[in-house]
Amino acid sequence: MAVEDEEKKHRGPAYNRKSMSLFRSRLVVEGDERLVQKSYWIKHCADLTVEAMMLDSKAADLDKEERPEVLSMLPDHEGKSVLELGAGIGRFTGELAKKAGQLVALDFIDSAIRKMLRDAGFNEVIAEDQTDQFMKVLTRELDAVEKEKEAFISDFSQQDYDDIVNGWKAKLVRSSSGEQRWGLFIAKKN
Repeated sequence: MAVEDEEKKHRGPAYNRKSMSLFRSRLVVEGDERLVQKSYWIKHCADLTVEAMMLDSKAADLDKEERPEVLSMLPDHEGKSVLELGAGIGRFTGELAKKAGQLVALDFIDSAIRKMLRDAGFNEVIAEDQTDQFMKVLTRELDAVEKEKEAFISDFSQQDYDDIVNGWKAKLVRSSSGEQRWGLFIAKKN
């Protein structure tokens, strides 16, 4: 048993089947549905207000009540690295940043990210398209996973392997076609 545990340590992070199932259940929506969602949010977040993002004319009042409640449900993140997916206009970003050691906030609407940064007091914002770099890294990682297919499947399952490989290949297709972009945003306060 100890030898097997030692071997698994050298194969990479120790994920279990439960965490892989959770990961699979949170994969980004694929295909046409993703395009529909992105088009909808681009059209409806032109204002970049909490009302537009929450689709509620009384969202500011709801946000005052809801935000502390949602934040109270999060695990302790003081001093830790936090990834905020779907950050939108940053309803939670400022509060997360107060405690997190490092915070990465992502959204597929770049104007929302720019607004979030401006609202947080950043006035010098640099945005770079990193899609080519992302595709190189993802291709390299895909090759590595495919070379270690049998070891991966023995640690997890064929379904886990297929989900990850197919998901990564779909991202490469979307990125190649221009449907999905990857950006680096650097913001400074003067």
